[in-house]
Amino acid sequence: MTWMFLIPPLVILILTKYGIPVSTTFLILTMFNSSNIGKMLTKSLLGYAVAFVVAIVLFRFVIKRVTEYFERTKDQSIPRYWIGLQWLSTGFLWAQWLIQDLANIYVYLPRQLNLTYLIGSLVFLLLMHAVIFYFQGGAIQKIVTTKTGTADIRAATIIDFIYGFILLVFKEMSNMPMSTTWVFLGLLAGREFAISLHLYTPPMGETARIVGKDTAKAALGLAISVLLAFVMPWLYETISGHVTALI
Repeated sequence: MTWMFLIPPLVILILTKYGIPVSTTFLILTMFNSSNIGKMLTKSLLGYAVAFVVAIVLFRFVIKRVTEYFERTKDQSIPRYWIGLQWLSTGFLWAQWLIQDLANIYVYLPRQLNLTYLIGSLVFLLLMHAVIFYFQGGAIQKIVTTKTGTADIRAATIIDFIYGFILLVFKEMSNMPMSTTWVFLGLLAGREFAISLHLYTPPMGETARIVGKDTAKAALGLAISVLLAFVMPWLYETISGHVTALI
C-alpha cells in the first residue's frame, strides 16, 4: 500500500462536494487493477441503458396511474404503512448496493478479515452514514431532489425497490464490478422522461436539460477516473524512481 492509493478517495471527496456523481468503482478499483476497466465500463453502461429502459416502461405504462395519484395527493397525509415499506425498500437496496460496492472499501483492508477488522469497519461505515444523513446528502443530493416527486416517501419507496432489483439482476449476471452510480442515474433519467410524457411536467425540454446535466457530470467523473487509473501508476513509478536515484 502506497501513497498512490490515497489519491482516489481524496478525489471522490472533492468531486462529491461539488455535486459531481463519480463512480467509486472506477475510481478505486481501477487503481488496483486497470486490466478490467473495459469490462467494468461495458457492464456499467449496460446498467445505465437497462435502468433507463426499465424506468420508462414501468413509469410510462405499468405504474402510470400510481404516479399520477402520488402527484395529485402529494399534499395530503400519507398512510403510516408507507414508512414500513420505505424501511423495507431501503434495507433491500442498501443490501444490494453493499454487495456491489463493498469491494471499493474492503480492497484497502487485508484479504482475510479478522473479527476486529470486520466489526471496526462496519461500525465506521454506520457512523459515516449517520454523518451523511445528518447533512442530508450534501451537494450530491441535488441530483435526487431536482427530480419530480422524489420527496414523496411513496415515490422514493418504489424507486428504491426498482433500483435494488436491477442491482440484484446484474449481481447474478456476473461478478464483474460495475458502477451503481450509473445505474441510478439511468433509472432517474428514464423515470423523469416517462413522467414528462404523461404528466407534461416538467416540460420535455427541461427534463432533457436536467438529465443531460447529470450525465455530463457523471461523464466528467468517469473521465477523471480513467485518467487517474492510467496516469497515477506512471506518476508513482516516476516519482519513486527519482527518489531512489537521489538516495
